[in-house]
Amino acid sequence: MKKILASILAAALVLCGAAVAEAEMEPLAQNISAGGVAAIGAEGELYFSLNGLQRMNAEGGVETLFEGEVSYLQYVDGTLYFVGSETTGEYGDEAMETPYRMDADGSITAIGTPLRRGYDSDYGDACLLSCDTYTGYQEMTVYKGHIYYIGNSDQAGEYQTLAEDWGGNAGETAYTTRYEHGQSVYRMDLDGSNKIELISGLGNSYAHMAISGDRIAVSSCFRNSIYAYDFSNFMLYDMDGKLIKVVSNPVGNALNLHMEGQAFTVIVDSIRTDGENIYASLSDSEGDFASSRLVNVENINEDILIEAWYTPALWYGDELIYVGSDAETTFWDECMETTTRLIRRDAAGNETVLAYLPAAYQNYRMTTALLDDMVYLRTGEHLLRINLANGDVDEFNGTEFAVCAACDPAYASMPQLVLTTPEPEEEVVEESEYLLPDSDTRLYSKDELKQYDKDTLALMRNEILARHGYPFKKEQYQTYFGSKSWYTADPNFDYNCLNSIEMANVETIKGLE
Repeated sequence: MKKILASILAAALVLCGAAVAEAEMEPLAQNISAGGVAAIGAEGELYFSLNGLQRMNAEGGVETLFEGEVSYLQYVDGTLYFVGSETTGEYGDEAMETPYRMDADGSITAIGTPLRRGYDSDYGDACLLSCDTYTGYQEMTVYKGHIYYIGNSDQAGEYQTLAEDWGGNAGETAYTTRYEHGQSVYRMDLDGSNKIELISGLGNSYAHMAISGDRIAVSSCFRNSIYAYDFSNFMLYDMDGKLIKVVSNPVGNALNLHMEGQAFTVIVDSIRTDGENIYASLSDSEGDFASSRLVNVENINEDILIEAWYTPALWYGDELIYVGSDAETTFWDECMETTTRLIRRDAAGNETVLAYLPAAYQNYRMTTALLDDMVYLRTGEHLLRINLANGDVDEFNGTEFAVCAACDPAYASMPQLVLTTPEPEEEVVEESEYLLPDSDTRLYSKDELKQYDKDTLALMRNEILARHGYPFKKEQYQTYFGSKSWYTADPNFDYNCLNSIEMANVETIKGLE
């Protein structure tokens, strides 16, 4: 395995670095789909997104330039490009997104029509019969005089899913999911004019895109109606939208799911390309994993590395920089209790821990940017800066970057210095034996569950697992469920024993947590 990893990294990543040098590519094109959380201007000023768009000049002065959510920052030829969002929706999970440019004189101008980010479904998160995902300006990338992004078209479509015992229906039942707005890759000029649909037919959920070596890599995505997986294929195009190759699943798919064309059944977190190969961060999740794996999609069962918290790895010359965990497993609870690590991996597979990130810094989907020899990592309300040369970690405190003492590897084994959320003084004990007595036969909605606090929601989610004998490692869950007459730990517990309703309820609860 190590020999294979070394050959993949040595060949693919060196090729990636060579392609950048020979073609004089824009460096951010390699890593833009990691989130674009920071950019450096012509005078060395730092632009970053943390509670809006902020700028730090060479003397350390900080000013806020734009209020609202900001993503996909890129500084190209004296102009800063970014996507600004106004968050809406009951849970803050919808937004109106607009691309902006800030010119050298400091003026900020909208360069596109506002687009919605969110989704519509007639069956909640399950998207059983109809599902439309609105992507806004997903993965907006400035490349060689144009802006590329994934957005919605007016192309309708449908697809089928097969599943056993969904909603009490015995045997295999076919469900047809329809959508009114498909997804496409669009290209427009730097001022927002001359918009064209470049690549269409990418499904009804979160497709992904990466650009490098005058090639556009794309992953399609059709929202899976039954389980936590999506249907995806991977394609490589030239810059005019001409198809070069398709990477599809040649042997069918897992969990008795079906879609014509035998697409992969995985969750794609992000993709990369070196102009020839397509790399993807994949979450093979049934609802309780907190990691993804980086693969070359043409050998999708061969892991290059395991990432934590769905945070995609960054290319750094012939090396990889990624977020990992020191948890013994990749399950959610175990990862939440551990210290996250930023790791540097060379072409031979040797790893060096650059920084330790205490539990308080963990976030469901951390965003990153690689600028010169610095990694900028945004984790919720925190922005960290890690020096790849010496491993120094600074945290932005509102006015400046200062040493993050809790991130020092020297303190990693000292629990008193690790920032953790204190346990509640008193645990609220429910009178009923079950918090969700019918979680295996009824889909719960967010509206029903939003009244509960985070600790109660965690008990509800784990109760679904406990009913099948999940062997808890965390003492508080061992004590709580051990007091229930119905609970017996099963060392041979398998997630496949959960039915589709239980899996959907786990996803709903986890979203609220």
